[in-house]
Amino acid sequence: MQEDLKTLLESGREAYERGDHVRAEEALTRAVDRGADEYADIHHILGVIYHSWGRFSKARSAFERALRINPDYTEAALNLAITYNDLGRYAEAKELFEQARPTRPGELDAFARGKIANLHAEVGEAYRSVGDPTSAIREYRKALELGPNFVDIRMRLAQCLAETDALDEAVSELRTLVATKPQFVPAWLHLGLFLMRLDRSRDAEQAFKKCLDFEPEHPRARAYLRMLESKGASH
Repeated sequence: MQEDLKTLLESGREAYERGDHVRAEEALTRAVDRGADEYADIHHILGVIYHSWGRFSKARSAFERALRINPDYTEAALNLAITYNDLGRYAEAKELFEQARPTRPGELDAFARGKIANLHAEVGEAYRSVGDPTSAIREYRKALELGPNFVDIRMRLAQCLAETDALDEAVSELRTLVATKPQFVPAWLHLGLFLMRLDRSRDAEQAFKKCLDFEPEHPRARAYLRMLESKGASH
């Protein structure tokens, strides 16, 4: 019986490493039934498989089981937080996520930091969608502490800041973004728009022209430039 369990565990883990989730799930589920119920890593693997299939409730149960066996299983805690988020259980996701989050970002590898950053961003989107931009901004900033080069998250932060009329901060975030990724045209476009709202027409014009440097036929950038030219001619 023990040899049979060992064979199931080995074949299940090998199948998982190959990306063969069907065979891995079959072997590891049988292994759990035959005595591997106290193996935290097996429940974690099953949770990852179920999550990849969109079976979030089963994934939640598997991750929760892994954490009951090993409460210090950080990766299982992070994946459970992500699964809670997928299930719409945002408060539980945030609580678990904060518990699993290290004091210093360098304590986790880049992959784990990326997962955490994206979870913060997802929670930020949830806050933003229900009309709580202040909480959304806080979550986006937490995400950027872990993933400072995540262009899409910095873009969302800038947009959210602009929604709260914190235009100077929004401009600052976009300046940071285009300094690291100058070819990201949406950032130049929004930078121009925010500068227009601040009545900084000359700076706005430069931002829109940057859009055209990368996309010469960009219709919105051209339209805004014509608007600025018309405004200048009227003075």
